[in-house]
Amino acid sequence: MSNEIIILPSNNEVKRTFIAKKGKKNLLIISNYPAISDDNDIIANNADIVAIENGYDGWVIACLYPIRVEYPLQYREEIDKDLMYKNWLSITALISRDQFKIKDVLIAWGDDID
Repeated sequence: MSNEIIILPSNNEVKRTFIAKKGKKNLLIISNYPAISDDNDIIANNADIVAIENGYDGWVIACLYPIRVEYPLQYREEIDKDLMYKNWLSITALISRDQFKIKDVLIAWGDDID
């Protein structure tokens, strides 16, 4: 198992589709992505805790909407439906290709999402 954190796209601080740590048994976490100010190490540590406590050695966080904002309430501004559709296709491809050998899915977001 690699401890490398995979971030896609890797060269864009505002747009994120996935952040992952590949293991042999992986948990897919579908979530609104953390705020733009959140540190990737903290995100990875939190995902590690959830995964390990539930019997997984790897995880993938797939973002519901790939644009990171400072506050979740900013999502209530106009959504780019084309970007949302392309993001959904990326999540679908991740699942159908099974390159992460995803065993289960956790749907997780806070009270800020209606």
